[in-house]
Amino acid sequence: MAKKIKIIDKLILINKFNIPKAMIQSQSQKIFIDISKKINNSHNNIKHFDNLSKIMKNQIKAKAEKDIKLMIILENIAQKEKITLSKIELNNIKSNIKNKKDKEKCKNIEYCMIQEKTLDLITKNSIIEYI
Repeated sequence: MAKKIKIIDKLILINKFNIPKAMIQSQSQKIFIDISKKINNSHNNIKHFDNLSKIMKNQIKAKAEKDIKLMIILENIAQKEKITLSKIELNNIKSNIKNKKDKEKCKNIEYCMIQEKTLDLITKNSIIEYI
């Protein structure tokens, strides 16, 4: 896991490109909603959450940028390396489809699995040098 984190950080560091503000805002909102749910589930009070949200705004934006960059980088690598899911993997995903909402979730699962396979390929074929 530590190797993957180092690889992710290095991928983001060496691949410099701008991300549209709208993408960053959208991803920031998703992260903020996830944090909100976790806080609400832990029964913390609203005042604590308001203070936390002000403090974390920049951290959330930075995480959103990192997430988007990683997503774009892994997408490009997956396309170049022709990384796909096997028929068995696709069938396992499709077997869980019960309705339209599940179909959308399965598309996300398929996308995440391809990204994970891409990251695994990079991890397997990389060497980390410590200086």
